Amino acid sequence: MPDKPLPSFNGRLNKFKHKPSPPITPTTNPVTSAAATTIRPKSNHARVAKPVPAKGTTRGVSKKKNTPPTDLPPLPLMLEPGLVCVFIGFNPGIQSSLQGHFYAHRSNLFWKMIYESGCVNEPLTCYDDRSMIERYRYGFHDLVLRPTRGIDDLDRAEMLDNVPRLERTLQTYAPAIVCFVGKGIWEKIYKNKTGRNLPKDGFTWGLQKNMDFTFISKDRSTKLFVMPSTSGLAAGMSREHKLALWKELASIITQEREAQKEKE
Repeated sequence: MPDKPLPSFNGRLNKFKHKPSPPITPTTNPVTSAAATTIRPKSNHARVAKPVPAKGTTRGVSKKKNTPPTDLPPLPLMLEPGLVCVFIGFNPGIQSSLQGHFYAHRSNLFWKMIYESGCVNEPLTCYDDRSMIERYRYGFHDLVLRPTRGIDDLDRAEMLDNVPRLERTLQTYAPAIVCFVGKGIWEKIYKNKTGRNLPKDGFTWGLQKNMDFTFISKDRSTKLFVMPSTSGLAAGMSREHKLALWKELASIITQEREAQKEKE
């Protein structure tokens, strides 16, 4: 039997030569494929965007104005026969009702104006209102007695219906001067007495003259003075203009005091 040929050295090396792995056929990867480029939430339910709260609301709960208490007491009657001047406001505000004093809100200019104009000779606050009858012969009252947050909470019919009540009250005490602290009060009086709206071109601030109706006294002995509102919300007139009207009122009050002294 013939001998087999001996393997060569290179042939023995090829026996241990590394064979490359067969090529891998590409498959679709569910993570990187085009169909899966959007990352989906873990939940099976689709996410729904939460609605943005509307302006003036918080998380869908409306911000409503705080409803003022309905059992607020009216202010005490601060009138007496023979007063020099009575100041008439729209109606008591919340602070005035709670404190039991006229023009009690800290933003109201009434007590600053009455001093700066010379109607009184000393700085005063709302807590001095009860002493004004004895010290200065001044009184206080309102068109509507029901307290509210502001005049916007007063019904127009309610204001008109209170004009006769106010007139009867002032006739009882017969002051020499009545100062309406707010043009709107005078507008309601004019409407009630004439059935017409107050003409814009026929109105002047201050002492009312040449009226085509009577209010309080038939002989027109009671002087009627219309003043801008002293509320902090009334910004339609400059402070200087308001003070000028207050000084005009102070002059009329001085004349009335002198006339009363002459009668004595």
